[in-house]
Amino acid sequence: MADLQFINLLLDSDSFPSATRKISLFEDYNPEYTAETRRILALPRPMPDLAQAFAKRSLELEQLSVAFMIEARDFFQARRSKWIWENLTKLALTSSELDRNRKPPHIATLLRSAAAAALSMPKLHNMVIWNGKRGEACKFQYSIEKSRENGRPAATITWMGTWNFILDPEGDVVKDWDAVAAKTDCEHLHIRTEPRITAVVKSHAHAIRLLGLPTEVVDPGSLWQIEKEMETSWQKQQGTGSEDQ
Repeated sequence: MADLQFINLLLDSDSFPSATRKISLFEDYNPEYTAETRRILALPRPMPDLAQAFAKRSLELEQLSVAFMIEARDFFQARRSKWIWENLTKLALTSSELDRNRKPPHIATLLRSAAAAALSMPKLHNMVIWNGKRGEACKFQYSIEKSRENGRPAATITWMGTWNFILDPEGDVVKDWDAVAAKTDCEHLHIRTEPRITAVVKSHAHAIRLLGLPTEVVDPGSLWQIEKEMETSWQKQQGTGSEDQ
């Protein structure tokens, strides 16, 4: 479907009635496609206009998860100063910015932009920005859970991946997310960096499992099917590589 058609569909009240509270979309793809094939088939290529449409539609939602269809950066940049996501509790988006070859300041800009949007999401208790592909997986997550000690809400930002990104307690990223936590009456912001993933990431589906992403991203049955297909493709490539040696 052309991007313009999808945007119109997304904003059409008949297609997505106002009563719709949850949207989860996962655009699967086969990484084995060559660059030329990807161009011809118009495979995942995030478009800013589509991200803007999702951002606007999400103002009425409780949960939104969009994988590989839009760029998280474009979603947050589409925000208007007066926008308030009154009921949004969960948000999961993919971003190509989360890449080991990206410079830390670029990644920090994305995470700060996400925090700026989160300030306008009063009920938010889980946001995940992630990326996954062959050889690489990572996520940044903001979550609120009740403290085991006193039952009060406790906010945590987490980094997990095949490479490290430093969440500096004195840095702007942490300060911005601390402001988000403070606005939700959390005692203080916890910072968690999970051990680096050392497993060989076979595909984007495998990355989802390694990162422990919420089921809103893709349901377990679909994930199993995608992972099996990608694993078969990976094994074929490994076999081809062995024969060529």
